[in-house]
Amino acid sequence: MLRATLPLLRSPRERLVAEHLLDVCGALPASRRLKVLQPEVEVNELRLKYGPGGEGERHRLLKEYLHRHPEMLRNGAAARAQMEFRFKTADRVDLAVEHLEGSWTVVEVEVEVEGTEGTLIGAHQVLKYRALLGGYLDEPTAIRGVLAAYSVPELVQEFCARHDIQVVEIDESTVSR
Repeated sequence: MLRATLPLLRSPRERLVAEHLLDVCGALPASRRLKVLQPEVEVNELRLKYGPGGEGERHRLLKEYLHRHPEMLRNGAAARAQMEFRFKTADRVDLAVEHLEGSWTVVEVEVEVEGTEGTLIGAHQVLKYRALLGGYLDEPTAIRGVLAAYSVPELVQEFCARHDIQVVEIDESTVSR
């Protein structure tokens, strides 16, 4: 029932509760579930980040796909991961992944259809989230930054290369609904 109603939910809070219930109830096979790093989520913070309409289905689907398939980041095997990882500043990165060898990856998801503004903003957010995770961990740890999208314009790819941000483009048809 939760699976059937999930696409109909418009409120970020309702989607978050339904997704949490699906995860807790074992909607994913045990081998695909990763440990949760920080379970608390404040609805007002989600509204600030996404506005009243939420993040959009294409964005959510890509974020969930990468959470289920962290190997697509090509940064090593994942020990645990969390969507909407919250920092002390109330900033939230779309996905934070701790790898088995101890390194971390922060992932910002962008799904802009035209132009470069959204993906360029996302690249800047990756820089911020890398620094915030470094402060959160407060110890010398390798932290990679990833900009994930269905398509990243050349100009943004060049920016990412200059700032050591990995670009991961995912074919939208591979992201299951």
